[in-house]
Amino acid sequence: MTTWKDDFFAMVNNRVFCLTCLVVGMSFLIGYTFILNPAEHTISMIGLEHPWLFRLWGLVAAIIAVLNNRYMMRRYDFKSKLCTIGMVVGCVGIALSVNIPTTDDWGWQLVGHWGTAIVFGVSMVLPASLLLLRGAIKQKSRRALIVLVALVPVSLGMLTWLFIDKGGIAQQVIMAFLIGALALLNYTKLFNDCLPEDACPAQGEAKEAIAT
Repeated sequence: MTTWKDDFFAMVNNRVFCLTCLVVGMSFLIGYTFILNPAEHTISMIGLEHPWLFRLWGLVAAIIAVLNNRYMMRRYDFKSKLCTIGMVVGCVGIALSVNIPTTDDWGWQLVGHWGTAIVFGVSMVLPASLLLLRGAIKQKSRRALIVLVALVPVSLGMLTWLFIDKGGIAQQVIMAFLIGALALLNYTKLFNDCLPEDACPAQGEAKEAIAT
């Protein structure tokens, strides 16, 4: 006899459920950025006028990131206490960030807002980064190496653009790149060569079937 906990984890481990959350969640996250002109307003700036929507944005971002990172780690049999702890810390970070309004004045408030937001971003990117690093080193995956190498300059470049331009387009580019990479890892066969050495692509598909 299954308990409610068994049913809950069966649901959140389900491939279709995770993919649906990703698609629906990203639709909301992107739609939120167009409440005001994204060329002139960052996600945080929009939050000054719509604080509760901003809090919902943070909640949705955390949910889809955690669900899909957990799914990715199961699919590729990637176990990491560091990543698990990081996701918890990241959730705390985004919870703090959406409740610390951004400001144009340099000070502890601005540092607190952006600092906790960066903690969230780094924590949620960490699992995919370490998985790609393992794939590039152990499985000699060229695709993993290309995405991993692109991850750093794209993120740093867009962050620099964000701080210089003060617009939200850079944030959209970063989100699209990171979520796109996560979607390719989770829902395509492009990175089956990142499976452990004692596994094969067929086993990877079998794991997905079990999760479904």
